[in-house]
Amino acid sequence: MKIDIEELKIHFDRFDEDSKQKIRELVNLDKRLLYFLIGQFIQRIDNYRYTQNKNKIFSDFIESLNRKNAAQRFAENILQNQINYIDRLDSKAKYIFDLTKDNLNQLFKYISFSEVLIALISGYYADNILKTKQEQVDVVCC
Repeated sequence: MKIDIEELKIHFDRFDEDSKQKIRELVNLDKRLLYFLIGQFIQRIDNYRYTQNKNKIFSDFIESLNRKNAAQRFAENILQNQINYIDRLDSKAKYIFDLTKDNLNQLFKYISFSEVLIALISGYYADNILKTKQEQVDVVCC
């Protein structure tokens, strides 16, 4: 999975139409990557909420998950309740939102629950592969 994540990072750095298709193909080959990206997506929401002096949502979301309610919790706690923040996210994060919507009926069903949790947590706490060009410049220069 590490090699696939590195490949995802390369495609998110380029982020053109060809890269978007490659990202979709990678996610279709290994669904754990989608959960990793969902973790990155929630991290973006939390970072934006932090700038607005709001509580982060990831911990509560993870703590409330179980095998039976995971899809419902994700749909309610993240996709519905955070739509105000999702609307303000950059194109890379919105692309993950679109990937998630495309796979919504299959989320949390065909992979072991422990693998889902590991991928979500890994994605949330991993280096941000969704950095915009401006964020990359800010990190380099400061």
